[in-house]
Amino acid sequence: SVCQDTYGRIWVASKDGVYLYTGEEFVPFTNADYRAHCMPVTQAVHLDADGCVWIVSAMGTGFYDIRSDRFTAIEELQGTVISDIDITADGTVLLTATSGIWKYDKATGSLANMTESTSFTPHMACVVSDGNLAFTARNNNIYLLNTTSGNIKSIRTDRPVASYEQIEYIEDSRLLLSDGIHEVCLADMETGKTESLIDEKVILNKAEVQCLLYEDGLY
Repeated sequence: SVCQDTYGRIWVASKDGVYLYTGEEFVPFTNADYRAHCMPVTQAVHLDADGCVWIVSAMGTGFYDIRSDRFTAIEELQGTVISDIDITADGTVLLTATSGIWKYDKATGSLANMTESTSFTPHMACVVSDGNLAFTARNNNIYLLNTTSGNIKSIRTDRPVASYEQIEYIEDSRLLLSDGIHEVCLADMETGKTESLIDEKVILNKAEVQCLLYEDGLY
């Protein structure tokens, strides 16, 4: 994934670590605390409301404060495999892991597992229009998590969704899902009905699937 910081630099997550594009060249991110807590294989980078860059690696997660040049590792999640990170409009940080959906409060440094009392394994997630979190699970359901109350609503779909590696909120209670290879579909969060957007015989490369997911209004 990529994100842009408040100075206009582009941050890129890669299998070889995090890189910054300065406008002229790509340079590796070499902060010592980051290198001590995170593995090179990086799943995601994300800018939060305070202008800090969150880094999710294969076995370590934390955020980098650009102004102070300080990387803060989330020690409680060290060694936890995190598949996704989402940040709501009010700045709430939500980390999706096999162990649950974790809510992190930067002001207090507290961490809470929002799905601790459930039996399913979360997979991929996205923030929807009302600030809540929609996520897929390994049991092939889609769930809607109220990030304030912790209430969870189950949405049973008419096709398995556990294999989908990307999920984005579109509009009108609809989600766009892709397996990153050849399948892209719409899922209605109200009815659970899905609609394939691409003939299953068509094989797309990952860049083409990401274009479908991330271009505003285009899918």
